[in-house]
Amino acid sequence: MQNAMTQVYRYLWMRENDPEAYERDSALADRFTCAWDNPVPKT
Repeated sequence: MQNAMTQVYRYLWMRENDPEAYERDSALADRFTCAWDNPVPKT
């Protein structure tokens, strides 16, 4: 859990302090997640 929070804070810090790196990371994440299936809600 601590690793997940570290990554979230790193990403938020990058958004405020290094916008170019933030955009690069966001573009990379978009390429990975665009192929994911949409979630199917449980009924």
